[in-house]
Amino acid sequence: MTEFQKLTDQIVDYLLAENPTWATYAGVHDYDSALPSLAADRIAAKQQKLSEYRAQLDQADPARLTEIERIDRQVLSGMLAEELVDLKEHQTWKRNPYTPLSIASFGAMMLVTRDFAPLPERLNSLCRRLEAVPGLLSEARQNISAAGAIPTVWAEMAEQGCKDIVRYFGETLIQLGDSAPTMAEELRKAGNTAATACNDYLKFLEEEVTDRTKGSYALGESSFARLLKESHGLTQSYTEIAQFGMDAVAEITARMDELAEEITPAAGRRQVLDDIKTNAAADDDVLSAYREEVKRTRAFVVEKQLVSIPPEDNLEVVDTPEFNRSTLPFAAYLPPAAFAEKSQAGFWVTPIDKSAPDEMQQQQRRGHNRYSMMLIALHEGYPGHHVQHLHGAHAPSRVCKLATSTLFAEGWALYCEQLMAEEGYYSEPEARLMQLAHELWRACRVVIDVGLHTEQMTFSQAVTLLVEVAGADPVNAIAEIKRYTYTPTQPQSYLVGKRELLALRDEVEARLGDEFSLRHFHDRLLSFGRIPFACLREPLLEQI
Repeated sequence: MTEFQKLTDQIVDYLLAENPTWATYAGVHDYDSALPSLAADRIAAKQQKLSEYRAQLDQADPARLTEIERIDRQVLSGMLAEELVDLKEHQTWKRNPYTPLSIASFGAMMLVTRDFAPLPERLNSLCRRLEAVPGLLSEARQNISAAGAIPTVWAEMAEQGCKDIVRYFGETLIQLGDSAPTMAEELRKAGNTAATACNDYLKFLEEEVTDRTKGSYALGESSFARLLKESHGLTQSYTEIAQFGMDAVAEITARMDELAEEITPAAGRRQVLDDIKTNAAADDDVLSAYREEVKRTRAFVVEKQLVSIPPEDNLEVVDTPEFNRSTLPFAAYLPPAAFAEKSQAGFWVTPIDKSAPDEMQQQQRRGHNRYSMMLIALHEGYPGHHVQHLHGAHAPSRVCKLATSTLFAEGWALYCEQLMAEEGYYSEPEARLMQLAHELWRACRVVIDVGLHTEQMTFSQAVTLLVEVAGADPVNAIAEIKRYTYTPTQPQSYLVGKRELLALRDEVEARLGDEFSLRHFHDRLLSFGRIPFACLREPLLEQI
């Protein structure tokens, strides 16, 4: 092992140890009983350590490194830059009261949604994590008290999050004791401990934070620009990216208007889309419908040889766990853990809630319309995220396996929606209109992402854009924008990532001419893991 490999291993080990819930997600189970610390002194020490590691990476001479080591150096440097921007400048650990709730609930969910160990063993770790919740929330209270002004939207999210998580910890998770009777009482006590701490935290928010909610959630122009360059490897300025988003909105809406006129003259795209959702609404057995669609997309990918599907493929299409249904109204993908010995992947489908009012049930059926199901199935499954993660398991280094470039991850999945149309999987104007509607949402995200974090757009203006341009429901639009406020540069990843991927494909195709193969290009592209395009372009071009 080279000295540089020892350094990268040291950095990866440190990152996993400092973030136990992320370690569980990645398939490293040494820290399953712990939650990370938000104490100010621990955060200060972490900032110092990450800065030191980044300086060591910068000092490494690329000429003395292997190709994979050069990739690792660039990828890790970007990962550390992104985390340092959050720790030092955005300070969500200190100013966002929703952060500890997100950490605690995610840490619990990762222990119960993957069958990586016997249930009693996982529930034992779950109990330890639940018992650690009061300490985590105590640290958060100290941070918030010292933070000054808190963004209103973050305080609102935290108050609602407390109410949801109290039920999750105090009711839903406790039910798992029915399947492991020896753990039932211990789990009940731990769940109640965590739920009580969340209720106390809610009281703190209502009594001491509500009057201080005047802070800004915006990351700021310089920090946003630095993320684009250092984390994502983009050369464009944020103004250029915003213009790209606005141009895409105009282009996509024009194409949608043409298709809508073709389908139903003079009706307008909004009415035509509404009619399509109504006419193609799912029946009550949405799980079977998604299973069939996943089967169809996989068969098409194999038949057309669009990308290789690794032999460990074992995607399960199952009902969304009950405790996740309130936040996942339609479907989601839970990837296999990066370092797991056995690949486990889940495609979650949220069933029609038969206990809901008839109007709500009909809205769910319309959301599960057959055209949206088709796009979701290929986006999340084949050839989208699932295939991407299967290839990522064979990435050439620990760093590449751990990397989670949203630009590549979301760009690939959105690109797949267009790819399947190019290859003839769907051609009906109704399907193409639905695909464009999904892409229009992503184009609006580009504009909103830049606007929110450079303070060129207010929260209400962002909601209006999603509602009036993308046709989003106001309630869903507000929920979306809330998430964008604490995930700068992620919302723009879909369409900007797709643009970067298409440009790379065009460059490779121009080089190879008649020898160009989609399957070969996709296989090589995915073989590096979900790393930024800027890190893989040169080695990809050398190997094609």
